[in-house]
Amino acid sequence: MKANRTGNGRRRLVVLVLLGVLAAAIAFAYYNRNVRVSEKLGGDHQRETWPVDVRTIEPELFIERITATGILQAQEEAMLTAEVSAKVRSIRADLGDKVRQGQALVVLDQATYALTRQSAAAELSSAKSAAKLADEDYKRAKKLFAKGHISQAEMDQIRTQHDAATARLQLAEASYGLAARNLNETVIRAPFSGRVSARSASVGELAAPGTPILTVVKDAVLKVDLALSEMEVMRAQPGMPVSVTLPALSDEEFVGRVTRVGVAADKASGSFPVRVEIDNADGRLMAGMRCAVAVELAQIPESVVIVRDQVVQLNGMQGAYVAVEAEGGYVAQARPLKLGPRDSERVLVEEGLAPGDLLVVIGQRSINDGSKLQIVNRDGVRVEPPAAEAAPAAEATPTDNQPTEG
Repeated sequence: MKANRTGNGRRRLVVLVLLGVLAAAIAFAYYNRNVRVSEKLGGDHQRETWPVDVRTIEPELFIERITATGILQAQEEAMLTAEVSAKVRSIRADLGDKVRQGQALVVLDQATYALTRQSAAAELSSAKSAAKLADEDYKRAKKLFAKGHISQAEMDQIRTQHDAATARLQLAEASYGLAARNLNETVIRAPFSGRVSARSASVGELAAPGTPILTVVKDAVLKVDLALSEMEVMRAQPGMPVSVTLPALSDEEFVGRVTRVGVAADKASGSFPVRVEIDNADGRLMAGMRCAVAVELAQIPESVVIVRDQVVQLNGMQGAYVAVEAEGGYVAQARPLKLGPRDSERVLVEEGLAPGDLLVVIGQRSINDGSKLQIVNRDGVRVEPPAAEAAPAAEATPTDNQPTEG
């Protein structure tokens, strides 16, 4: 039994050794085949030509901007409420209607307040007459008292009557003023020219003081309140031009300007408020719309500008590749870049590129410094390769039907 176990172990060992030798032979054959195919295809990686697209750098105008998002708001918004308690008799404007400053928009029931003013007017007339008579009596009494024709007690009584008549007149004037004001408040007028943005009441409802009836917005000019960082707000100034785009209008661009720059940061967010205003004379824009705002800080002419995606990492530094002529062709040259301001898609190059350079714009992430290049498109125009370069690739590439060495 012991001999059998020993024999079985030896056979298993032999089988394992044979399998290992077979695997090594297959791997060697595969490697040898790939080396020969690589030689047929034109050599190693150092001799490979990489297809790229290039763009000739030309000087252009770069506009430095601050970008932010916000919500359009009406320049002014007023909720019109009842100041007195009365039924709503008529509403003369509705949702979306244009209104002018001072226009009567809502009329409340006036009957009670008209009678109250009439009563106050009668009381005021009576008080004026009484006050006039008391004033004449007081003046005559002062003359008689000075001559000693009336006693001190009589003089005091006439003075008291004069003071009472004067107080009655003042009370009547106040009562009439209040009654007239209450009657006037039964007509609610537009505080400014604009449009009706909401209606909250109906004819026949009892409107108590404070009950909202209409909301009017002043939207000939709209505003956007932005929240900028401390670095951004230091460069923002009133009067700076602004472009505003709205997703609701297919990103159509509107022109605005900076009108207010905050002087203190918000305690919660640390950002600084900056207000932008946009003309809306045609009424196309509406309060509440989302928008993107770009504040123009400066215009830099004759600039080198590239798309941000064309920037690559070169040993931890930001850079780009340009195509330079060498040995009758082109090779890649790595250029470290000093970048400046940027917008949503582009960035200003302060150092590293110059007008006339051939910037690699497609294929830049597949090449290295010194890689041989085949320019496929130059400034958007197809570049046909030389005829001598087209044939070798077809000759060197084996097909599935061709025998391979090894």
